[in-house]
Amino acid sequence: MHHDLLTHRGKAFFRPINIFFISLSVTQVTVMAVAYYLINIEHYETSLAHLNMFKFLVPLVIVSSLFINYTIIPRQIARISHKPSLDHRLMSWRTMALLRLAPYEGANLLCAIAYLLTGNKLFIIVFLVTFLLFLLNKPGIARLSKELNLSHQDLKELLQELD
Repeated sequence: MHHDLLTHRGKAFFRPINIFFISLSVTQVTVMAVAYYLINIEHYETSLAHLNMFKFLVPLVIVSSLFINYTIIPRQIARISHKPSLDHRLMSWRTMALLRLAPYEGANLLCAIAYLLTGNKLFIIVFLVTFLLFLLNKPGIARLSKELNLSHQDLKELLQELD
């Protein structure tokens, strides 16, 4: 079997995913680091420390992220895993892999903003837990193979193209 996507892109199949993953990681860490610096080093006065809305909003966004990643995305992947064309499955999977990361990044950016505005260190802990979830969802060949139920032949061909 000959797959155009793999032939034309080879190692480049995972390159955009990895670049996106790294840029999202750096963005999250940078925003939280800036918030931490402003609060703890520059002694930024948090005039909004009384805001309780973040205590409800942050968990709501995190639960929404978990819901998206453990119900909606798997349903979409299950749909695409039955498509006959490997090229179509790979491109659709790559889109789903990127969409899986976005809710965690959004939740973490909200945590950083909540920490900056309130100074509540609980948001740092929530950030770290959510960032761990983000890291655990890094797209890779093992996840791709499992989620798309790749045949031995498809997996062998994919691995040869990625070498």
